[in-house]
Amino acid sequence: MAQKTLALHFSVMLPLLTLTSSYISWADPPPTINIQGTLQDSQGDPLTGVRDYRVRFFDSETEGSSIVEVSGTTTLTSSGRFSLAVDPPEAALDAAEMWYELAIDEDGDGVDPNDVFPERVKVHSVPFALRAQDAETVGGMAASEFATTDALSSGLADKADLDHHHNAEYWSIEGNPGGEGRVLGTTDDQSFQIIVGGTRTLLFAPKPSSPNIVGGYWGNEILTETYGSVIAGGGSPDHINSVTGNYSFIGGGNGNVAGGAGATVSGGFRNKARAESSTVSGGWSNSARGYSSTVGGGYGNVAEGSESTVGGGEHNLAQDTYTTVSGGRDNHAAGMASSVGGGLYNGASGVASVVSGGDNNYAPGRWSIVAGGKNNTASGESSFASGRMAKALHDGAFVW
Repeated sequence: MAQKTLALHFSVMLPLLTLTSSYISWADPPPTINIQGTLQDSQGDPLTGVRDYRVRFFDSETEGSSIVEVSGTTTLTSSGRFSLAVDPPEAALDAAEMWYELAIDEDGDGVDPNDVFPERVKVHSVPFALRAQDAETVGGMAASEFATTDALSSGLADKADLDHHHNAEYWSIEGNPGGEGRVLGTTDDQSFQIIVGGTRTLLFAPKPSSPNIVGGYWGNEILTETYGSVIAGGGSPDHINSVTGNYSFIGGGNGNVAGGAGATVSGGFRNKARAESSTVSGGWSNSARGYSSTVGGGYGNVAEGSESTVGGGEHNLAQDTYTTVSGGRDNHAAGMASSVGGGLYNGASGVASVVSGGDNNYAPGRWSIVAGGKNNTASGESSFASGRMAKALHDGAFVW
């Protein structure tokens, strides 16, 4: 009996994937299975010449049923090598799994059981490679009948795109006609998210009275029991925006907190609107702690009293009810309805007292006024001081 060696059981080239006009297209694959090997006699000498061969395809590695067979002739080289290019029949391509059995005539009397190679070889890729040449038609249907890769990549390819009917029942990536009853989202009590780049950028969370909307950094949060609140954007891993009050709003920025009902932080960094109806418009590390209090901007400002206001500046404090610090630095309006217009280190602690500006001026008397200047004091009731180091110590005093 001849010695049989399969030097290369199976070789096939997978098809090349190309993209043309946004449709998937396949180059024609080689429609063959290439089988190579050697034949030698019992002494180890190569067999040569023209020989008959037979390739049978099976659905099992050892027994099973023969699906189909292919036969022909091949020429063995002077070293006993052969190379077969077998075209698998249609029946072989349709098999879920497939093995081939090779037989080559050794003694010139035709192919018989003694000529069969000892092992069957499993075929892995041929059906897929050969079927790939039908990819442009996919079962006979032209590529134009399917959605393009551009449409699919948009993430909104809908049934209307796929069946070309553009049924108004479905949302189209090209837009939809207006009118009542248009719905995009959920119909149950589950949240609806918009994902960009694999990350949530917008969340709609249903609530019995009014939904919450969370935009910007995915870690931004609105307290679970809160309703009717909005975070429009902003936030970062180290400084999320957070809402804990009903009907509150954060426009953007980083590390901001809207903690009171109806509170607003428009933006900026690490600002806090803690009280009901309080507002911080922007800036850095500002805090509106009183009911309906406001900080317009600046750095480190605090509106602590109810309906108090700090317009801006740095480290200013509007402490009591209806107090105002318009700007400047380290100014303090401590008396009810008192006001500091600006300047540095000024204080208005009397009821309805006023320091218009300047440096180190102080109005502790009720209804007292320091118009400006430096180191002035109006401590008498309804007193007035201005200039430099003026002291209006008595009620009704006027010192210039």
